[in-house]
Amino acid sequence: MIKIIILDIFRLCSLIILSVLIIMLKAQPVLSANPTKDAQLPLEAGICVSEANTMVKKGRIHKAIVLLENFKAKRNRVDRTTAQKRGYTHYYIDFLLGNYYLMLSRGVKPDNLQLQKKYKKEAALSYRQAVRKEPGLSPAWLNLAKCYYELNHMTMAAKAFVKGYETSKNKNGVYLYYASICFAGAGDKKNALKYAVLLTKTYPLEPKWWRALSNFYLNNNNLKQGLAALISYGFLVPLKNEEISLAADLSLSLDIPSKAAFYYEKLLHKQVEKKTIDKIVYAYMEDCQAGKALKWINKGLALYKSDKELLEKKAAVKAIMNFDNLSKSME
Repeated sequence: MIKIIILDIFRLCSLIILSVLIIMLKAQPVLSANPTKDAQLPLEAGICVSEANTMVKKGRIHKAIVLLENFKAKRNRVDRTTAQKRGYTHYYIDFLLGNYYLMLSRGVKPDNLQLQKKYKKEAALSYRQAVRKEPGLSPAWLNLAKCYYELNHMTMAAKAFVKGYETSKNKNGVYLYYASICFAGAGDKKNALKYAVLLTKTYPLEPKWWRALSNFYLNNNNLKQGLAALISYGFLVPLKNEEISLAADLSLSLDIPSKAAFYYEKLLHKQVEKKTIDKIVYAYMEDCQAGKALKWINKGLALYKSDKELLEKKAAVKAIMNFDNLSKSME
């Protein structure tokens, strides 16, 4: 029964995690459309980008896209060297087009899913072209990951998040977390856990990655590793009441009654509840500590007088203690 309850809790937790991811991804703005220092745009391309940005500031995103697409098309009318020299094939033009298409998708009415999907596909295509030309362009990888995620291409989203992390100058662990979540969404448990574990190895002092790792293990019915990660998390930050309760229940379900009793004690020092008393009594009895079990039964009866269950447990515990004492006296 305890295991079933725990697994149900963590199925709910995983849904909460996915919901948080959705909110975080949708809230994340499109990355800056201004040229970076590394872009090194040729003069003609720089002029085109400047004009496009001006159009976008005035709300004329469609016209900015037409301008950039026409600029790109000029590559077909000149040789490759000239096209490169003038910037017709520059990766930043593709990146900027991806941003603009993504902006368009954000402006579409919520009920027009087909048009949203169309713009996101165009954005993804542009970002793919950008990273094909410039594989180290982290912002393009990250925006591509967002597009794939919103198009429900979870495996491709996960891989793009990994590339976005690997190519970024300032490594942000959250991108590996997104990758792990997306792999999980694609049903790829192996890679989901791989990146969840990598996070804790790369950032061992960051509590949230240990909590995430615990969630992943538990969501995959690996209670032992889930408890281990939760305990590691507890070494870094104080556990909340629901986390202490979870650690206690997990310990009990894994037949570690002494650890379970330790966590139930923590809970009961904060708030005395009948259900927790029942659990700690069971834990102490499983750990062959009848005296401590009786102590909590008496505390429970002080609050829940004449409780039938507690009275029955008291009688049972006393019988066991009397038997133990009699056995010792006869040795």
